[in-house]
Order: sequence, then C-alpha cells, then structure tokens
Amino acid sequence: MKKTLLLCGLALAMAGSVYGQGQVTLINSAATAITVNGTNAPATLGGGLTVGLYGGTAGALESGLTLVGTGSFIAPGRYNGGIATIPTVAGGANATLQVRAWSGPNYLSALSTPGAFAGKSALWTQTLGGPSPTPPNPITGSPGVNGFALTQTGGVIPEPSTIALGLLGLGALALFRRRK
Repeated sequence: MKKTLLLCGLALAMAGSVYGQGQVTLINSAATAITVNGTNAPATLGGGLTVGLYGGTAGALESGLTLVGTGSFIAPGRYNGGIATIPTVAGGANATLQVRAWSGPNYLSALSTPGAFAGKSALWTQTLGGPSPTPPNPITGSPGVNGFALTQTGGVIPEPSTIALGLLGLGALALFRRRK
C-alpha cells in the first residue's frame, strides 16, 4: 500500500512539473520567410535543412539557450515544427527565444563544415502560452523572428576534378625534384 501511495505521489509531482512548463508553436509566416541567396529557402537543400527553436529563461544570452524543438521546411521559406516546450520556463512567463536553421546533423557542425548552410534569427523575448489546454503562442509575427538568411559556411567544397588536378601537379613536382 505504501509503494502504491508513493508511486501515485511521484506521478502527480511529475504531472505537475510538466504542467508548469511553457509552450510555443514553432511555425513561421510568409512575412518571416528564411532565405538562401536571396530566395526563399527550399524544402530540400544539400540533404535537407533543419529548423530549431532555442529557448531559455528571460534575459538569457545566446550561449545559454538550449534546443527545445525542431522542424522542417513545409514550403519555400516556411517551416513547421509543432509545439515546443521550454522546460525551464513556466506557462505564462517570459522566455528568450531564437530560431536557427542548418544543413547537416546540427547547427554547430554546420558552422564549421565547408559548404554547409547555417543561419539564425535575432534573440527575442516572448510570453509563452500555458500548457494544455491553453493553446501555445505561435512565434509567427514575433519581433525577433524576422526572416533571416542562411549563408554557406567555410567556402565551397572543391570539385573532384580540381583535387585530381592538384594531386597531378604535386606528383609532377615530386618527379622533377627527384630527377635533380
């Protein structure tokens, strides 16, 4: 009986902690489209693009934000990631948010991978919608979620023919040097 009461108490405590977290809907509008080279980001680019919502307590710095939800492009420049929960912020409280987009496994690797794409919005503070049944606030039209551009990182990856030509030149130099 004691174990049952303990389990019920833990379940209620967990349900209460989940209920206290703030939520936001990860979606943008045509006015806040993400672009690549001046045009709306396509639904697929170099293996696909991922959009992530980063969040933290109000006033947090960019380095203090954590990934709380991801989505993908549903139309050029438009993404949808459903409902994201910010575990450190209660429903109805303010949170600092940022949207980032990238190609590849994650945002940090996209920043250091030649030829990858990465971009981010400005930081903004938003009051989060409460947990269900209160509908989460969408980030559409939020002041910091202006459309932002993805940029290619680390220059362009050389083509195989360029690499082969370079190796051929190095081989020729080594051959001439050996003859002398």
